[in-house]
Amino acid sequence: MQPVLTTLFLTTTAFLEARQDVSNGSSTSAFVQTTDDGIISFAVTAVQQTGDLYFHLEAPAKNSWVSVGTGSRMQYSLMWMVYRSANGTGVTLSSRTANNHVEPIYAPNVPCELNNETGTNPSGIVDHNGQKTFAVNAVCPGDSMLNFDNAAQDFMFALGPNDRTINDDSKRANIRRHSIYGAFTLDLRAATVQSLNDVDQVALAAVGNWQIKNAKLVGGLKNDLDWVLIIHVVFLCGSFVILFPIGVVFLRVLDKVKWHAYIQGVGLVLIIVGVGLGLGASGQYVHSQSTTSAHQVIGLIAGALTLIQFGLGLRNHLIFKRTLTPTMYGRIHIYLGPLVLGVGFVNGFLGFNFSGAGYHNVVYGLVSGAGFFVLAGLLFWNARRKAKKAGGSRKDWGIKMGRIPTNPTTATDVRATV
Repeated sequence: MQPVLTTLFLTTTAFLEARQDVSNGSSTSAFVQTTDDGIISFAVTAVQQTGDLYFHLEAPAKNSWVSVGTGSRMQYSLMWMVYRSANGTGVTLSSRTANNHVEPIYAPNVPCELNNETGTNPSGIVDHNGQKTFAVNAVCPGDSMLNFDNAAQDFMFALGPNDRTINDDSKRANIRRHSIYGAFTLDLRAATVQSLNDVDQVALAAVGNWQIKNAKLVGGLKNDLDWVLIIHVVFLCGSFVILFPIGVVFLRVLDKVKWHAYIQGVGLVLIIVGVGLGLGASGQYVHSQSTTSAHQVIGLIAGALTLIQFGLGLRNHLIFKRTLTPTMYGRIHIYLGPLVLGVGFVNGFLGFNFSGAGYHNVVYGLVSGAGFFVLAGLLFWNARRKAKKAGGSRKDWGIKMGRIPTNPTTATDVRATV
């Protein structure tokens, strides 16, 4: 009998202590996690009487955005996303939802707002231990869509890439895929108070003093990278700026017709794969789902022109092997080539701007400009070299530029394989 009474006493005591915590104004549950970019902290206090949820969020501001969401999956999660406001010193809080593993969209029916209560630290970008930090105090009034009796409520968190910033007052700002993410549980029961008067808003708004409490990391941290877009950029920019010009050099300078064909064929395959990856990635982001932007339309045109260009060269070559006669396909092929390279080159700039990575345009422009300068120099040098070797006459100059045939075999073969 005594063990039973002892157990009952301990159970009752634990229950009363739990209820006392619920009515204690300092009741909070806090998740704190160190990442490669800095520390992320998320603390909450829930109000049983009104259903309000107060939370405090801290994260390194060198990341373009930070988000905490309910549940263990993105699908149907309610996410609180934060990024810099237009002035660069404030923050924008955007409540968002997602129906799959895609960019979350703004949910205007979720009335969560910044909570700049008098006497508390205001939300914004603050300096903490020499690091710029997102410091956010917010409240979700009324139905918070959470069960405050849940001792292990699932949450997710994510940090955006740190190679760019977002400065926007709009709650619908475009974001890029996260670079770090993870999951955790939080005891909402221990973080619940009875009324608004019990919420210690000053303590909840404190910056930099948080320790993990009534929370647990689930599954460890995960690093992430948008490999699809990276491969898309490498394949397309690499083909138009590097691979195709090298193919031209093999034909015009080194007189390697087969190698020219092989290189341009590989480039065509990379273009097709790159365009496919770009179309697939478009579905992940709100601003690109319609496929109507200049970059997307021109990209599809450039891909089609590349396919036509390869087909013209192949068709002309096959006919020439039978007839040893130049064809209309070869003439079109000669002049279409520079156009294809130019369209692909320009679309690279549009693509970086479209993805919010316009700062890459400087490097892209320098690399592309250097490549085309080298190509033009090699073609000019090769034409001069061959003209001098042939005697330097204007006719010889035209012959070596592929404009005036010396004999059906040589001239037409050049035209057939450009």
